Amino acid sequence: MSKRRHCIFRYQPCYDDWVEIEYDETVIDEDAVIEIIEDAGFTVVD
Repeated sequence: MSKRRHCIFRYQPCYDDWVEIEYDETVIDEDAVIEIIEDAGFTVVD
């Protein structure tokens, strides 16, 4: 039985605005989340 883990990291759509994203690592991994964000034109900063 897999344990559900949630991780939060930040990306910055504007220079003065921070957004936190929470996702379930049993559903999607961090690399995929970063790829989605970068494909949308944002920069992952943390």
